[in-house]
Amino acid sequence: MIDSDGLRPTSDRMKETIFNWLSPYIEGSYCLDLFAGSGSLGIEALSRGAAGVDFIELNKRAAANILDNLINLNFIEKAHIYQLSALDFINNYLINNAENKSRIYDIIWIDPPFALNLQQNTLDIIAGLFLDNKLIHKDSLIIIESPQINFKLKLPSYFSGSKSKSTRYSNIQLIRIF
Repeated sequence: MIDSDGLRPTSDRMKETIFNWLSPYIEGSYCLDLFAGSGSLGIEALSRGAAGVDFIELNKRAAANILDNLINLNFIEKAHIYQLSALDFINNYLINNAENKSRIYDIIWIDPPFALNLQQNTLDIIAGLFLDNKLIHKDSLIIIESPQINFKLKLPSYFSGSKSKSTRYSNIQLIRIF
């Protein structure tokens, strides 16, 4: 485990809930693990049959740790790691990089360090890209983890919060695009 400010792995209990929700959709899906941290969500998706996962992690040591884990688990062929900020990735990299310009994700995790409070901003940018037919499609799923206390997301009219679960420390929400 990498010790770094803001790195807070999703609890096993929350991860179990997330993958219970996603189990009908994981097989063959393309996933985007924004603010990847330890990479445990994307790695779990690969272990459950995801076709590919892009990991976005700014912290150099955390990104190297994800790479080591992908190599050790023989998932490296199905994954890409981008060491840059999640907002730079969705704002610039996808828009400017021809290789990834057409990548559309079935499942996206948004789990930034809570102190940065980037959940709403990230969701708003993704919603704008959806309108431009980039990043996500109708029926894509987004999982957002946020601090549990008084956290409210404003969802665009074509996004629907279909499930949520809270613990003492955090809240997860499953958002569907329709």
